[in-house]
Amino acid sequence: MQTSKLSQSVSNSLPFVGLGMGVAVGVAACGLLLRRSPTAFNRFGQLWARLGNIGTRRFYSGGFQERMTPREASQILGTSVSAPWSRMREAHRRVILANHPDRNGSPYLAAKINEAKHVLLDRRNRSR
Repeated sequence: MQTSKLSQSVSNSLPFVGLGMGVAVGVAACGLLLRRSPTAFNRFGQLWARLGNIGTRRFYSGGFQERMTPREASQILGTSVSAPWSRMREAHRRVILANHPDRNGSPYLAAKINEAKHVLLDRRNRSR
């Protein structure tokens, strides 16, 4: 007995339909559980907030000062003020590549990143 191509394709797609229905039911059950239990919803929100900040805690957050200080420059580059020049150069390269205007970055941020490099370089040259 031969089966048509249509019935074969329908029978081959049934497991995916069942899987999709299972996922939808699971998501709906989790949503209902979170609505019924405010503490679980608060815990989920706290966990989500922690997970959202995992990779961004080490970066500088805040406005720029009028005259850049070495401390602010090191925060922008993500290094310490007393870090070796090779580490600062590596950090500058990483940050400028992420924020370069040719890669849809901000020209203002690129200027501040370069200024941070120059502030730290001038500080090193003056201390020698």
